[in-house]
Order: sequence, then structure tokens, then C-alpha cells
Amino acid sequence: MGVPSFFRWLINSCPQAISEAGVWVEGEESLNPQVNNLYLDLNGIIHPCTHPHPGTNVPNPNNEEQMFDNIRRYLDLLIGIVRPQSLIYFAIDGVAPKAKMNQQRARRFRAAQENIRSQELRKKIIEEMISDNYTLSEETVNYTRWDHNVITPGTTFLERVSNAMKAYIVENLLGNELWKDLKIVFSDASVPKEGEHKILEFIRQQRTSPGYDPNTRHCIYGADADLIILSLSTHEPHFYIIREKLELPKRPTEHKTVVIDDVDLLNKRDVVPHGGSFSVGFSFVKIAVVRQFLDAYMKDARIGFKYNLENVIDDFVFLCFLVGNDFLPHLPGFNIRQGGIDIILGFYREKLGLMGGYLTREGEIDLALLQDFFKDISRSEYALLQKVEETQNRAASRPRFGKQDRDFPLPDDPELRFKELLAREEEKLNELEGGECIFDQPENYKENYYIRKFGVEAEDYECFVTNIRKYYIEGLVWNMRYYYQGCCSWKWFFPYYYAPLVSDLCNFADLDPQFELGSPFRPFEQLLSVLPPYSAHALPQVLSDLMRSPDSEIIDFYPPYFVTDLKGKAFSWLGEVILPFIDNDRLLRIVERCEAQLTKEEKKRNITGSTILLTRKENELRNIFGKLDEMDYEKAFSLSEFLVETGGEVVCFSFELDKLKRHICDLLKNVKMPKQEFYIKGRINGLINEFIRMVLDGLNYPNSTIESRY
Repeated sequence: MGVPSFFRWLINSCPQAISEAGVWVEGEESLNPQVNNLYLDLNGIIHPCTHPHPGTNVPNPNNEEQMFDNIRRYLDLLIGIVRPQSLIYFAIDGVAPKAKMNQQRARRFRAAQENIRSQELRKKIIEEMISDNYTLSEETVNYTRWDHNVITPGTTFLERVSNAMKAYIVENLLGNELWKDLKIVFSDASVPKEGEHKILEFIRQQRTSPGYDPNTRHCIYGADADLIILSLSTHEPHFYIIREKLELPKRPTEHKTVVIDDVDLLNKRDVVPHGGSFSVGFSFVKIAVVRQFLDAYMKDARIGFKYNLENVIDDFVFLCFLVGNDFLPHLPGFNIRQGGIDIILGFYREKLGLMGGYLTREGEIDLALLQDFFKDISRSEYALLQKVEETQNRAASRPRFGKQDRDFPLPDDPELRFKELLAREEEKLNELEGGECIFDQPENYKENYYIRKFGVEAEDYECFVTNIRKYYIEGLVWNMRYYYQGCCSWKWFFPYYYAPLVSDLCNFADLDPQFELGSPFRPFEQLLSVLPPYSAHALPQVLSDLMRSPDSEIIDFYPPYFVTDLKGKAFSWLGEVILPFIDNDRLLRIVERCEAQLTKEEKKRNITGSTILLTRKENELRNIFGKLDEMDYEKAFSLSEFLVETGGEVVCFSFELDKLKRHICDLLKNVKMPKQEFYIKGRINGLINEFIRMVLDGLNYPNSTIESRY
């Protein structure tokens, strides 16, 4: 998920960075950028192709074969648009660091809860309609929602996806003219790390290789807005992101506009039936233009040292951590939906000259400068918290989408009637709790915050703040290293659901965070860490019993009921899921006892795999791929029903990247900069100063973005 709402912020702030991706037509000039290397974060394709959401225009699959067909068709469309000239890197999320697992756990527990509630609602509505003499199709009566929590490393489903992908790759290398000169890298779920971080590690490594072309044009696919931040961190100016354009359909809100039995109208909320059209639109994000936007924003700032855009970009990447990501919660008052990035950037621009240097250097944080930065921000903390809380409460109390049309007459058609009843009941489940008042009293707002969110009493306040400060600063350092150097600790995580107040982030300049690298969990250990009991079927029987048996020694990890904090949230999916944190040592100790009972096939799913390189045998391999070990095709893949005969035309290697000593946080020599596409009218100083003064004085909280005020 990355950084919620970041893409919306980018569209508003820098619309010049977005361009529509056109479908390639032979004989016509394409306006799409030329691309050497295409990187595909496959989780962003697997999810919409296996359980499409309304508005995606991806056909609704009825079985696994149709899911795989969706994935192949989606890839054909995407690769046909980008048309890479050198390389395609396919990456599926592997085992993640513990810092990410807590967020994965929350998502999967919430998804299971939604599935259970939906099934209960369906059963209730079906029973009521049958008692009212409505006849429903067998498909509707027997429908069971597919558990997409199986899209997690270690499951048989992802093993089959991996085999299907290998077959897809080999088929195209043999028979697709577009692929004949390509090198293909495939890193499946058996290889640890999140897909996007595997890709970024590969790019960082390429940049240090002797034969690397500094003008290589990169394009990465993924729906995660965090890819924008990750792409900036590479310091590659020729970088594009391609992402799906998603237009959610709107339900009617006025009775006079509704034709009650209009099948087309009501089915707009539904996915496309399988075999239907596969019409997906895409957009490019031009990272070069995002760089130009940041340059225009910062280059006139009054600083007493040498201005360097590459340093500014690294600082921007770091500042985005403060508005929250998959590893740390956002600082109170810096919610991206309430202008958090604009505010933090405004403070940064105002204070950079006073700090005397950049907040980060070569992927490391200057903690002394950061301490001064937080101290300056904290002076306006209360006014900022008040404004953000007021904005959140207004949004939370606003009538929800769909509420106003629940009294419309229902369709007579039984199937349409069922769909409408189900939609109305599901909307009721997603109703929010309204706002909360934590920051309404300036004299004790800190105490209110820590009591309400953490349950900390006054006598424990000082000790608690010392601990959470230490963990939060460690988290910032861990994040920075993860983005610039790779994982510095597989077991570290932030052990709280909320961040400390910025005014309590003080006296940490002498901290020297140390991390133990450790090793990633094996796939079954991650499954036990992130899956709810509802999804226990995805594990071997002996391990699934640990999640469901009341006699299990770790049954406390899997509560049947849990709290979701929705206070002040604009949408239910933004709620904070409160679950017990997993005790690693206890989990590993229990799993070790069960390993002897695993079958041979189950043990095979639980080992770490390797990244694979495939190409046609006549293609030259440069030394940017690290150490290559040629593999026997059939032995390497064990494709069974997916096996494709190659006649020796396709060669495959396993490889490991050389250990990267240090990411190059700068432009490479001989790079040719892209053309200037971002422009502003006039000077920016006066506007930014006015913007910051408004925040500092606690006056009119700005809802618009920086760019919209030019």
C-alpha cells in the first residue's frame, strides 16, 4: 500500500508529471517514452486479476485457470504498451521484514473479517428473498468469496502462479518477436524481500557496474504510490512509472435519475464477466518532471551552503516517512489527506537555511539536524493538531457515499434486487464512528493523546515517551537504510500503533541506533505471522492447527475478535487494526517442533529460492547480473503441467547480486538530463512564506496544494 493518497497529492501538485499511455499501433508514431528496462511488481497485477474490483475492467474469473489467463492478458497488454528493448524484471513479493509484517497482518485480518461479514449478509438476504418467493440462480446461492489472503509467500497458490509465470516467460521468449532480444529476470515469492525492493536493489546494483549506461531508461509498473518515492531514491533521471487508471463508477444519488430495472446501470458496480472485454487504461508518471518540481520548489530557498538537488531529493524521500508508510505510522498532525506533505515541505524549505545542512547524507540521517528540525516544528504543534483534527472530524461526519440512496425502490429482477440489497447492507457495515476530540484543550492535549491512543497514565508518561521516542527514531533510520541500502534488520519493528507527538521527539541526537541483520523468516513462519484463522487453510494441516486449536500454545496470536480504531477516519479502510504483536522467539520455537511432520512437498515450499535469469541462447549477457550459475531447464523449474519444450533455445541461470557497498546518491557521469517540462510563473518565495505563516499562526488551514497556488 505504501503511502496512502500520495499519488493524489502528486497529481494535484505536479500534473505535468502525468501522461496517458497510448496503445502501440504498428506503422504509427508512438508518444510513449522509449524504455530499456521494464520492471513489473507482480503483486499489483495478481490482485486485480484474481479478485477484480469494480471499475477495473478486468474480467471476473470463476476459477484458477481464468485467473492465470487474466494475468497473461494483463501482462501482454502492459508489455505491448511499454515495449522494453533490453530487459523485463518480474518480481513477486517474498517474505518481508518484520517491520512490514505487522501491516500485512492487519490487512489480512481485516480482509478476513470483511469476507466473513459478507458471507453472513449474503446468507441472510438469500434466506429472506427465498421466503418472499424470489428465485435466485444457483451461482448466487452457492457463491463463496475467494480468499485472496492466499496471495502470500509459502502458499500452494503462489507456487502455481510462479510455475505459470515461468511457462509464460518461456513461451514468449520462443514465440514473441518483441521478446527475442530481451533478458528476463524472475524473482518469485520464494525469494525474500518485497517485489519493489528486489527491483530497487537490482537497479542500485546496476548503477555500480562498469558497463552500465547512465542514460538507461527505466519503467516500473505498480499500483503502490510508494514507487514514486522509491524511484526518486535511485537518482536515475530517465525513470517512468506506469500504473493503471482506475475510475470507480458512481451510484445514482437522485431518484429521478434511476431506471429501476436498468441492468447496465446497476451492473456498473460489478466486475466484467469472464470472456468479456479486457479494457485497461494506463498512465505514465515521469520521475524527471517530479525532480523538476522539487527543484523549482527549493532552488530559491535562502540557504548559506551549496544547493544540490540530489540532496534535496534524498531529504524529500526521508520527509515522506513522517507522513506514514508501511513501516511507521504518520506523525500526529502530518496526515497526507490533510495536507501533510505540503506542510512538512513548507517547514523544510523555511528551516533548511537555519539548519546549516541537509537532513540526510548518502542514505543516513543527521540526527543532530533532525532534532533541531523537530524542535522548530513543535513550536506550532498544537495549532496544527487542532486544525487537522477539525478537518478529520468534518470528513468523518460527512454523509457516506451511497447513504442517501438506500430508500430508493428496489428492482423487481431477483438478481439485481439481491445485488442492491447486498450493497446497501455492506454500506451499513462501513459506517464510521464520527470524530474525536483529543486536541480541544491546549493545557493537557499531550496527556489526552497518550491516554486515548496508548492507555498511558500520568505517572508512566515520562518513561513511555522515552521508549517510544527511541523506537520512532530507530524506525526512521531503519526506513532510510531500507530504501537506500537494503534491509539492515529482518526482525526490527515499531511496537506501537501510533507515532509520538513531534514535541516529544527531542534529546535524541546522541542516539546511535544499532541493528542486528538476522535472517528472514521462512515462508510458513511468515504465514503464521500474518494470516488470520479464517485463512488457516493456506497452511499445512499441522501448522493450521496452531491457529485454530484452543490448545495451541500460540492461540493468543489469533484473536477471533479485534478492535479497529475508526475515530476521525474518512474511510473505514483507513482504520487502525489493533492486534497483538507476534513474539518471534515463541513462534519459531513452536514451529520447529512441527517441522518433522511436514511432507516433502510442504518442506520444498518452505525453503528460500533464487532469482532466475532467462534469455535466448544467442543473446549476449553483460556482467551487470552478478554471479551467474547455469541451470538445467527442467530440473530448475519443475514445471509439471506448465512445462514448455524449448529445444535448447532458452538458457536459464540462477544469480545473486554482489553485495552493494554504498548506493550512489548522485547523478552518474555522462548522464544526459531530460528536457524541462515543469514551469511556474513568477517567484515562489512570497507564496511559501505566506503559506507557512498561516500554519504557524494557526489561522486558515490550507486544503489546496502548493502547486495550485502558483
